[in-house]
Amino acid sequence: MKWAGVFAAWFLMAALFNHPASAQEEWTEPEVASAPQTGRDEEARRRIAELETKIRKMEAREAKAEEEKESKFKFDLSGKYKIRYNVRDNFNFDHAGMRWKFDNRAFVDYRWQLRIESLWQSWQVVALMDKGNFTFDWKEDGEGTLERWGEFLTVRYALFRDLYVQYTGPFAVQIGRTNLTFGNDIVMEGPTDMVKVSVPMKSAAFGSGNFSLGYAALSGGYNTYSDFRKTGPPAGDRQQVFQADNRLNGAFFSATVRPPSGMSRLELYAVKVLDNGDTGDADLNLDKDFDAGTVRRDGEFEPLWIGIAGKGTTSGVDWEFEGIRLGGSYAGGRNADANAIFVSARAPLKSSALARLVAGLEYARGSGNKVTDPAAGDVKDFNALFTCRDRKKFGNIFTEDVRAGFFLWESNLANLTVYKVFMEASPAKKVVITPSFMLLRTTEDVYRGRGVVGDWSGGQATSTATTNEVGWEFDLNTTFPILERLEGFLNFGYFRPKDVYALPSGAHPRSAHEIVIGTELKY
Repeated sequence: MKWAGVFAAWFLMAALFNHPASAQEEWTEPEVASAPQTGRDEEARRRIAELETKIRKMEAREAKAEEEKESKFKFDLSGKYKIRYNVRDNFNFDHAGMRWKFDNRAFVDYRWQLRIESLWQSWQVVALMDKGNFTFDWKEDGEGTLERWGEFLTVRYALFRDLYVQYTGPFAVQIGRTNLTFGNDIVMEGPTDMVKVSVPMKSAAFGSGNFSLGYAALSGGYNTYSDFRKTGPPAGDRQQVFQADNRLNGAFFSATVRPPSGMSRLELYAVKVLDNGDTGDADLNLDKDFDAGTVRRDGEFEPLWIGIAGKGTTSGVDWEFEGIRLGGSYAGGRNADANAIFVSARAPLKSSALARLVAGLEYARGSGNKVTDPAAGDVKDFNALFTCRDRKKFGNIFTEDVRAGFFLWESNLANLTVYKVFMEASPAKKVVITPSFMLLRTTEDVYRGRGVVGDWSGGQATSTATTNEVGWEFDLNTTFPILERLEGFLNFGYFRPKDVYALPSGAHPRSAHEIVIGTELKY
């Protein structure tokens, strides 16, 4: 009985503290306690750590390579070669006093340029070599288009058109020789030794832009006129004309902004000449008569140009304008009192036969002296400071060669008003045909047969009758592709002189013609 009570108590406890196993539990493997598996996670962490290490090393190598790259100069080479065959007829308008060597002949000229640019961080160094075969021809398309002054009137032409160093950071500083220009290249355009500081600006009202302030060294002058006066003036070549220290300095200021809407560019500028010369210094030949005995230096050639230029697009029409006021002093007791304006508009036209068609208008006017103005009075003929082959030209003959405006103190808008219409047609890709017609008049009436202004380009007539009929010109310029980077061009010009260039007999001179065929390789 004693053991029966023990077994009864055991069964009672089992019933209270145990539940019966299900069929599934009875036939499944028993769970065996084991330690947590950590091997696979450790391998993943190890591989991730190795990958992160490789990435850090790669980034370090790239950063070091970028740092080394930035510490080295980057070089870029580019250039072009142009060769042309020119045929000219009667560029002197039958006037002996205007005769030059290449006015009535055919000739070949060429031009070569090589630009070397080096960059390092915020620094830039540029050298542009510019050479051609015409060194001593005075007129525009000889020396003008190919050998325009690297330094003004230097017969030993400058090889480098650009040679400067520039720093660009919060502000920019440019020192050396470079192409200095304002507005539409009417006042000043050409390689100039200078120092320029530019500061960027940005405002909600005027948009982004910059202010520039600088100094320009204006070299040039004449030592002798012996060759010029043998059969002229002027005549011969420039072998007796050498650069001289003329003690002229230039100061300039410009502010360029890009307004948020309407106009794409607006520029205000001022250019001032400072004359440190005195009696005996180089003759500037301000009266352009090639006579060292006239208009001697008195240290008061200090003209001032103030201009405003802008461009933009309105209703699909591209337009640009410029207004210039010329003041300051010309010589002792004589001031400069002149002005010039320029307006241009271009509008695209619809054409099913042409890939592109544009029609345009141009109007330009430079002030001039009246025939009744005293010879020693104020200078009212508009003149530029310094122009070169890339200045604003309105046609192929008259404003490029005859009245080219390539002296220290001259302009192709001096006492001239230009009315021009033109079209640009593109019948195929990279083929552009540009016909134009231009009517030329003097701003102020001049004596018949005496030329636009009183310099060497005047005629030989002695009439006291006045006129403003200079003539008219038709030009046709065409550019077309030949090969990749090789372009061809064909230019034609026809100018018909009128009363301003009348002969002593009273008749009009024969017309002037020009044909230019050439190619240009860019590399």
